[in-house]
Parts: sequence; structure tokens; C-alpha cells
Amino acid sequence: MKHQDLLAIEEKIVDAVNTASKSCREPEPVSNEIWTKEIKIELKELGTKYNLITWSSENIQEWLWDLCWADYKEEGRWHQGSYRTFKGIRMACEIEWNYGDKESNVELINDFLKLTVADVDYRVFIFAVHPDQKNADSIFDLLYSMCPPSKGHRYLSIGIYDVKKPNEHRAWTV
Repeated sequence: MKHQDLLAIEEKIVDAVNTASKSCREPEPVSNEIWTKEIKIELKELGTKYNLITWSSENIQEWLWDLCWADYKEEGRWHQGSYRTFKGIRMACEIEWNYGDKESNVELINDFLKLTVADVDYRVFIFAVHPDQKNADSIFDLLYSMCPPSKGHRYLSIGIYDVKKPNEHRAWTV
């Protein structure tokens, strides 16, 4: 798989995930639930900077994906009945910590496939890298192979290690 350079917003997403990762590793690694919460908080803050509403269990509620950024005509405001001002979803994100069976990666695939049908600008997939793996290349290749031929869909995947090792990321357009 040939990965592409990150777009400006993708760099900021990677930075937000790295910030959450750092706080979750030090002084000792924390539970997956806390990792998820910290990532969602960082991504919510980033979305807010772009006047986007974040839908996740850490904010309003989850809606279709673990986290998504919604765009409304009334910048940065959501209220009952705001479906009339809904412009679309800008980013959908799935987070999967269970690497399950190292050979099949069923849990990873199931979550990633949700992103392949999303009509959004950016698709972000965050996953745990199995401790026995030297790097996440095989997972990135697997995810890329799961992408249906599409109309320029953009993907950003971030592999997270539970040890003090830098996260890995790849971006591609299919």
C-alpha cells in the first residue's frame, strides 16, 4: 500500500490522538475505556475549533460511529430541531481496542467497514497494535484491502501501542 502525505486537518487529528496517548501512557498505562474517553475529548476540542459539533458518548451521544463531526448552518450550535440546519458529517471515526485473534482481526475489520460506507470528508480509524507485532504495516495493508473502490474516499488510520512507542499512521485515498 502506498500511503499519502497527511492533509492539514489529518495532521491535527494525529496530534490530538498523540496528545491523548501520551496522557494515557504516563505514568502508567490506563484502561481502554480511559484511552477512548481521552481520544474523544481531544477530537471534540479539535472539532470545536472548526465550528463543528461532535457526536460521541463523551458529548451529546454516539450517532452511527464512535465519534463524528457534524456541520450545521448555525456554526457550532446544536439544539432540538437543528436537523433543519444540518449540512452534513465532516468526519467519522471508529476506535477499536480489541485486536482479537491475531490472524483474523475480525473486530478491526467490522469497525473499519462502517467507515467505508460513510459519506463524509474524512474517515478516521484508530486501533490497538498487538503487542507481538513489530509494527502496524500488516494492519494498514489489511485495512487498505478492505476499502471498496470508491469516489476519492479519504482514510486516515492510526495504530496505537500500549507501550512507550510512537503511534503509527497512514493515509490514503481510494
